[in-house]
Amino acid sequence: MHIVMRSSVARGVWSFVRPNNRNMIAHVLAKHASTTGVEIIATGNAGNHLHLRVRFPSLNAYKHFIRAVTGEVALKIKKIANSAVILNRGFWDSRPFSCIVSTLGYATRLTDYIKINQLEGRGFNRAFACLVVKRWRDGTFPEFDGGVLIVSSQS
Repeated sequence: MHIVMRSSVARGVWSFVRPNNRNMIAHVLAKHASTTGVEIIATGNAGNHLHLRVRFPSLNAYKHFIRAVTGEVALKIKKIANSAVILNRGFWDSRPFSCIVSTLGYATRLTDYIKINQLEGRGFNRAFACLVVKRWRDGTFPEFDGGVLIVSSQS
């Protein structure tokens, strides 16, 4: 299943790509995945939204996972020290978008899109990220793992 969680207030100190927030989100996802039996296939962190490709064992696991993750991420991000912003609205823009990954073509496009978002979250611009993923898909670019380019030095 493909899930997108977006927050337009996740900027500055609340941005998902800040190192502390990135680590906290990874920890929250892993914690709730293990307690609910959810398999996280891929994650993409683009600063103000998260892309998840996950496999749920049941509808109840989906409900528990989504409620727990969205709630805990919002609470922990809003508790950041020196945060002078007071929200008069909810943290998330809307309910998480979800779609079943039903075909191999959709799975391939989703994998590429998540990799592009991982690179954008690391500070690369979108055009370069698309080029890297295209060349990675063709096999003409160095290895790519979790948003990090692994470049081997050849002398």
